[in-house]
Amino acid sequence: MVLGTAEYVILCFIGLFFLLILFGAAAGIWFILKKMKVGTDQTQSSRVPCPYCAELILPDAKICRYCGKDLAKERSSRGRQEMSNHLLKDPVIERIIRWGSERSDVRAVILTSSLCNPNAPVDRLSDYDVIFVVKDIHPYYTDDTWMEDFGHVLVLWRDPIRLDLGQERFARITQYEEDGLKIDFTFWPVELLLKIIAESSLPPDWTLDTGCWWTRTDWQ
Repeated sequence: MVLGTAEYVILCFIGLFFLLILFGAAAGIWFILKKMKVGTDQTQSSRVPCPYCAELILPDAKICRYCGKDLAKERSSRGRQEMSNHLLKDPVIERIIRWGSERSDVRAVILTSSLCNPNAPVDRLSDYDVIFVVKDIHPYYTDDTWMEDFGHVLVLWRDPIRLDLGQERFARITQYEEDGLKIDFTFWPVELLLKIIAESSLPPDWTLDTGCWWTRTDWQ
């Protein structure tokens, strides 16, 4: 059977149409496979080694799928250590620790504020909440001249002596002239810290935002 010119042209168009469909389908499949490969490569390149077993895992994984270790806890511990190293270079913290270490009746220095929490926002308005654990709080209560060791006091709030777990404590809320420095000083007797340690659970504000930055070996 001999095809006419018109019929031949129609068949050519039909063949070309199917060829285009096949070519488009092949190109689509190739594109999808390539994208999947790129995505896999990117996922692999973005993985990090597990600190326990060294297998590659996602950066935000909470549990290692290989060794089962709690990575969230490890990150928190690492974050605290980094925060601790950073804060120990803080000139205000250095001054506070030096002040405590130079006085034999100061047994420990504790920082309780957002500065201790690696997940808390910290800015230039953040204050320093410091607890000095001492043998006797009364000399610091009756004579406020010790506050001048940290600068010229602009604003002062004298918190009276209060009882906590049957032990006396007091606070001095200060703002200094130097760069608007704010330090909230609290004085505890050694006996109060011993009672807190003996408790079955720490105070609520000690769960995340507390760090002991200096203590004597014989602080008790």
